[in-house]
Amino acid sequence: MQRLILMRHGKAERHAQTGGDFERALVESGRADASMMGKLLAEAVCSSTDLNVTFFPSYGAEQRGGTANCSVTISDDPIG
Repeated sequence: MQRLILMRHGKAERHAQTGGDFERALVESGRADASMMGKLLAEAVCSSTDLNVTFFPSYGAEQRGGTANCSVTISDDPIG
């Protein structure tokens, strides 16, 4: 069985200069939340199944919030 789990970050600026939601920059805790949720997902899978897991957080420039992403790959087969 395959699943795709998508999560959005936590805290961001209240308002973007453009007024759009998508342009709101992450605050520090929002950047940390992205990595933490990926790590928790990877650890939960590792501790409760025999599946293979990779965890790869990535961050953009920290100025004005930047981006924070986390990729977690879960597979029955070897990864890589």
